[in-house]
Amino acid sequence: MTTDRNFLTLRKQAEDLILKISKPEGEINPDEVGKLLHELSVHQIELELQNEELHVSETELRKTNFELKKTRDIFYQLYHQSPAGYITLDSNGIVIQTNQKMADMVYTSIKAVEKKHFTHLLHEKEHTAFRMKFKSLLKNEANQKMKMTFRRFPNQYFTALVEMRSVDDYSFISEDSSVTGCLHLVIHDISESIKMEEDLIKAKDNAEKANMAKNEFLSRMSHELRTPLNGILGFAQILLMEKEKLNETQQKSIRIIYESGHHLLRLISDILDYSKIETGRIEFISEKARFSEILAESINIVQPFAERYSIDVILQNKKDWVLMVDRARLRQAIVNLLTNAIKYNKPQGSVTINCHESIIKNREMNIPCIRIEVIDTGKGIQEKDKSNIFAAFERGGAKTSNIEGTGIGLSITKNIVEAMGGQIGFTSVYEQGSTFWIDIPFLSEAEIDNLIDEEVQVFRPKLYKQKKILYIEDNKHNRNLLENLFENNKEHTLTTAESGEEGIAKVSVEKPDLILLDLNLPGIDGFKVNEILKNNSETAAIPVISVSAYATTEMIERIKESSFDDFLTKPINLQKLMDTVNKY
Repeated sequence: MTTDRNFLTLRKQAEDLILKISKPEGEINPDEVGKLLHELSVHQIELELQNEELHVSETELRKTNFELKKTRDIFYQLYHQSPAGYITLDSNGIVIQTNQKMADMVYTSIKAVEKKHFTHLLHEKEHTAFRMKFKSLLKNEANQKMKMTFRRFPNQYFTALVEMRSVDDYSFISEDSSVTGCLHLVIHDISESIKMEEDLIKAKDNAEKANMAKNEFLSRMSHELRTPLNGILGFAQILLMEKEKLNETQQKSIRIIYESGHHLLRLISDILDYSKIETGRIEFISEKARFSEILAESINIVQPFAERYSIDVILQNKKDWVLMVDRARLRQAIVNLLTNAIKYNKPQGSVTINCHESIIKNREMNIPCIRIEVIDTGKGIQEKDKSNIFAAFERGGAKTSNIEGTGIGLSITKNIVEAMGGQIGFTSVYEQGSTFWIDIPFLSEAEIDNLIDEEVQVFRPKLYKQKKILYIEDNKHNRNLLENLFENNKEHTLTTAESGEEGIAKVSVEKPDLILLDLNLPGIDGFKVNEILKNNSETAAIPVISVSAYATTEMIERIKESSFDDFLTKPINLQKLMDTVNKY
């Protein structure tokens, strides 16, 4: 503005000077002309500078316009290629704007979507609900989400998650000043996610059904295998009790039958244990226990096996520790390592057990532990087999050998040890032997202050009251086994019944002192028989001991909850049977 005023002033001065010159009496003042020319020169320079500035501004403007167009193109490209559908509705629910993704979702074009009411895109069942919510949605500034069913033209449908937000500034949407309210919608097609979720639920249901079927199969398989084993191992025990009547060859044969039966029983137990570990259903009962007792029990279990293979079992130290463990499970883990060390040993070899204190290192602290090393003089493990040694059904180099086993013992052992807070590992040199070790935390002196030492018990023969025992069992061989046992044992008398109904009738007549009750009976099962007996005032006091080949954790828990006085699992250990009978 200043430059414009200067220019007008100079122009007026120049016009006045020209008018003055044109008059006859006019005189020219050289100073006045020089001043005017100077000011004109200065103004010319200012104009040239302004011209340059205008040129620069024009260049910047063109550049800005180019960047704006580029940004707008990128925005529209992103808008239309977005993985979500976008829709803007006016205050009447008419689609003002949409993107290509939304048009693709409903199998139509942008033109076919815009300028139509939003309900045109929805399943009929959504119309009423949307119309009722629409006005409140316009007034609510907070984001809202809901699921809606959309049409895929002409006659398909899909489910979408719709995010909605009201808009305050409408100028970038429409130049129409009459636009007074808008709603932005972001639409996500979740039909695939829903289908995946449904498939996942279906797969989970199928997996649970398959797992239940597998558990039922394993339970029934265990029962079907344990039932004949009860006869095999039971009669073998009776024959071994009367070994003075047998010659050496017969004794050896009976011992082989007994050991083979026990091997088959161990395989059944391993399969059931592996199934429980695999499904996370294996249970542990922690209790204070003396390590020396668990180790002695483990050695006693494997000693006949070691003698059969002519393997010496050597215990190097006698130190004792107190542990907080599941006694039976730790014994199982040690027995598994000892059994492997015997099986995979060389003829006339040895298994050395070495125990000493060590440390389990973890992120939080160092935990004192006992390390149990089982050292064999066997063939050792090749390098290629070491990485999978604890994997289920892997037997390393013994896969093609005639060494008995399923290949799940070490896998079970690893799970047992780690569940008790321990760790397991090994070292092995091929053709020289292997050392497998277990680390198990032990209790400190402070932790065992409350532990009461058990007195050494001196076992003396006990005089037991003669009992009348009723055995309710449908399997003929199992009845014959106990009839044989009690025929040779004059302390008690035994009668039998083949069904629950017959057993209940005999109880009423014979009034036995104790009842041995099979659970899997024809007609009414053992649980129902026990319930009937316990609910009858005349028979409620008679001890009932369940006898079952179903040795699963679930079955044992059910037995404990069903008011049985005790339980035995098949195959029956005859000594344990007599001890149990004599308790009552």
